[in-house]
Amino acid sequence: MTEQGPRKRSSVDEWQTLFSEIGQQIRRDIARIVGAPEDADWRDIGERTDDTVRSSAARAVGADEGADWEAIGEQLDRSTRREIGRIVGAEEGADWSAIGEKVSAGVGDLLQGLFDGPKRKEDPFEEPEDPDAPVDPWR
Repeated sequence: MTEQGPRKRSSVDEWQTLFSEIGQQIRRDIARIVGAPEDADWRDIGERTDDTVRSSAARAVGADEGADWEAIGEQLDRSTRREIGRIVGAEEGADWSAIGEKVSAGVGDLLQGLFDGPKRKEDPFEEPEDPDAPVDPWR
């Protein structure tokens, strides 16, 4: 029985060493991927990752690469508002409320036109002047 005790402990030690080596290799590989020094700890790796993602997001929305997350969000809001405002025909620099009103008015006009249709002056069931004329189904 004493033979199994040291053997178990040796196996556990081997597994711990193996998992530790795998963990260190993963940390080094991730550090290399994000551009951190190979001996960086997880905190440094996380900060480098955040910096890389933040500067990429800033470039994507047209903000300065050094912009913080708040400035990136503000830039994204401005550019999105400008483009949506342009699409719906709102004035340059319109805020979200004005854009919403423009969209609402446009949808209202569309629906009004669909349900009202053109005003008809004549009775659609009248006999045509020329009985041999083709029938206009939209009349």
